[in-house]
Amino acid sequence: MKKLIPILSSILALVAVAGERPRVEARQIYRSFMPALPQTAAFARLGITARCFLVSEDVIDDGYPAVWRGEGKYDFAAFDSQVADILKVSPEAKLVCIVDLNTPRWLTSSGLPFDSHNEISTACASGEWKRQAEAWLRAMIEYAEAKYGDRIISYMLSAGGGLSEWFECDDGRANRIKNTAWRAWEKANGVWHGEACPPETDLAKAALDNLIYDPATERAKIDYWRFYNDIIADSVLGFLRITRESIAPEKEIGLFFGYSVKRGQILSSFGHADVERVFDSPDFDWVAAPGTYSDRKIGGGTGSQLVPLALELRGKRFLHEIDHRPHDKADHPRFALSNRAKDDPLGFKDDVAGYTREFAYALVKHASLWWFDMRGGWFDAPEVMGRIARLKTIYDRLGSDDSKSSAEVLMVLDPKSFFYINNQDPKCVALSSVLRKALNHAAAVPFDICYFDDLKKIDLKQYRLVLMPTAFELDAARRAFLKEKVLCDGRYVAWTFAPGVTDGKTMDVARVEELAGVPFRTPGVAVTPRGGWTAVYAYTNELYTAQVIADIERLAGVHAYLDGPETPVFANERLLAVHTAKGGKRTIRLRQRVAKVVELVSGMTVAENADAFDYTFDEPDSRIFEIIR
Repeated sequence: MKKLIPILSSILALVAVAGERPRVEARQIYRSFMPALPQTAAFARLGITARCFLVSEDVIDDGYPAVWRGEGKYDFAAFDSQVADILKVSPEAKLVCIVDLNTPRWLTSSGLPFDSHNEISTACASGEWKRQAEAWLRAMIEYAEAKYGDRIISYMLSAGGGLSEWFECDDGRANRIKNTAWRAWEKANGVWHGEACPPETDLAKAALDNLIYDPATERAKIDYWRFYNDIIADSVLGFLRITRESIAPEKEIGLFFGYSVKRGQILSSFGHADVERVFDSPDFDWVAAPGTYSDRKIGGGTGSQLVPLALELRGKRFLHEIDHRPHDKADHPRFALSNRAKDDPLGFKDDVAGYTREFAYALVKHASLWWFDMRGGWFDAPEVMGRIARLKTIYDRLGSDDSKSSAEVLMVLDPKSFFYINNQDPKCVALSSVLRKALNHAAAVPFDICYFDDLKKIDLKQYRLVLMPTAFELDAARRAFLKEKVLCDGRYVAWTFAPGVTDGKTMDVARVEELAGVPFRTPGVAVTPRGGWTAVYAYTNELYTAQVIADIERLAGVHAYLDGPETPVFANERLLAVHTAKGGKRTIRLRQRVAKVVELVSGMTVAENADAFDYTFDEPDSRIFEIIR
């Protein structure tokens, strides 16, 4: 038997390298920045005992002091206090521990010339920060595993801007530390553009309508954004490896990363553009991201800031972060669900409908979800907690369901093309999230989002419309792949700005017409039959209004579940969720006749042996229908 142990260990190691870790369990988790002990207890009473908390590198407004107090100095009593408080009110708690790797104040005040909260790319270029952060990470995990290993189900790694979400906020600014790392990167990649990183004034200019760099004349800028994103990805992957080596194989690891559906002006400069290399890592299990900030009001279609399908195709799970402020605690309108006044009692109806919509999105997309009670008390209203209790019973039964998406619309983003984008040009704003919002508000049609290279793993037969807003770099191999797999089968393919304008070596606007069917900069929205497929072209995504998208979906033969716009839906082969700001009787058309339809929030059977049914919605409302075939 002893002889088998090394063999089995080798096999397990090979499986890990191949990225074949089993997909982790879907779960609901409660999180707060604050101790939030009454709320922790309330969620535990509902059966939501997974509790996420942050082990901060410095004093934050959470009631606990810093743990990382100096080089090799750790106050683990502060960590013990957090765990003890949680277990006091939730004795069965399973812990999700976020380890914050950001530069602590003692380190920046001792002469380190940067703060990783605002300059994560500089930190990642610095051997000193990585050395100190790696030591802190190892010490933290060693202590936590020895004392609470039976309680901790997952670790999560965080650093950088936002709320330690590996964001870079410096818009590409260079400095001495980055210049040194840049020269090393140039050498490793067999290129040479000079001793120093390109200046910001150069990065702010691009050859093609000031939006896209020309690889023949502006290769240094393209390579700089590659370097800039590479060094962040390298650091993330390094910290993941350390964590994986330090814990049992069954323990989970999560992170924040891959926010490709956020704002177009940050696609090159946000630090997440090397997302596919990170997502391919076998060393982690799930990624968290908040719901969109641009479409979270009542009536909006929500959506994640990352690309869920990219994770699903890699056997990983995404965690949908419900950090939406209720109407009575909306300290910032941008983050709130409702526009109602804090003292408006109808606001609780908005809150219930909004949280149900976010839950439904997560359920249909096979996501875990985070009830992120950021400052404590956001979910306290009896109406809200009552709904969360009901949703919990639905999740217990269906949270691990893996029914196939029934979307017929697919939006495709291309991270390889992100490096060509001048993030200082106003046109870049509309490159990603603007199009997603239009899809949400067009016809009642579900849609998926993936990355370009994910297309190789997807059976595209179900998709009648494919949208490619960032397909700028298409070499001969990529064009041949598109022709064989995408530009066929009667499909509509919608392009934006300059599809295929570069092959990675040169730029030629004549290439645009080969795909778009019309010349570059053709005004309006052009629809051109191409023989076996139909090209749609718009110079900017802002021309793809909700009405235009609805018209294209109709031409493509996409199934709409309800008539009219402004009714977001999420659907897979088992579940259909509908959100609406306006109440009233609506007819819901299914794709085929089914045996029964049950509305899960009420538990009522609403149709039998039917391919369509009427349902009367409240105002506002979010409903989840189970399709029983």
